[in-house]
Amino acid sequence: MSIGPLQFRHAPLMMAYLSGVFFYINRESIPINKWFPGVVILLMVLLHGTGLWPLVKIFGYSYLVLFIALLPSVRAIDLDRWGDISYGVYIYAFPVQQLVIKYISQTPLMVLAYASVFTTILAMASWHWVEGPALKLKGRMSFGSKWLGPRIRSDSK
Repeated sequence: MSIGPLQFRHAPLMMAYLSGVFFYINRESIPINKWFPGVVILLMVLLHGTGLWPLVKIFGYSYLVLFIALLPSVRAIDLDRWGDISYGVYIYAFPVQQLVIKYISQTPLMVLAYASVFTTILAMASWHWVEGPALKLKGRMSFGSKWLGPRIRSDSK
């Protein structure tokens, strides 16, 4: 079975995923200190354009992203002060990207810029006007308990 061009173009995505798996499995033995990112960047510069570049690029960028994410100064930033927008980003990102492509721009960097801004705004609005208020009702509303409650209690005896 040969790999055609359509399947082959997904190989970098698979390698990026596998680099994350690699870093997670080996998390106890991977150095996270102030000098190792310099070594990674140096390797990336030295091996750019070689046959090893695709592999070095994926693992190097993955390491650098993890290093930055694990910096104490980055972890100290209170991103939740504007609300928990993660679910809103998850549900709105794709539709917003498609609308940006259709009505504003098809250039990847412009799509990223516009979609990031619009998605963040929508996610924040969703948190403050839909998700947050709905969570405040949690435990105060009894959907279905009138007819489900007795059935659950009688089945569990």
